[in-house]
Amino acid sequence: MRYCWDTAARVAQVRSPILVLHSPEDEIMPYRLGEKVYQSGREPKRFVTLRGDHNGGFLRSQPRYEQALADFLAEF
Repeated sequence: MRYCWDTAARVAQVRSPILVLHSPEDEIMPYRLGEKVYQSGREPKRFVTLRGDHNGGFLRSQPRYEQALADFLAEF
């Protein structure tokens, strides 16, 4: 990669609610890194497991993706 971006370190500084949506089928970003980002965040936070690849997971995971997003926005 051309740039180094420590997402987990940045997320640890976030003071607003955090929603992480990730798929074990993501061929670009390993699932364990999504879990690491989630673990580094402060409460309140939510982790939602999707299905599908990096670019199409949100489509393949309908309606779960849409419901998880709506629930998160309604709660916070």
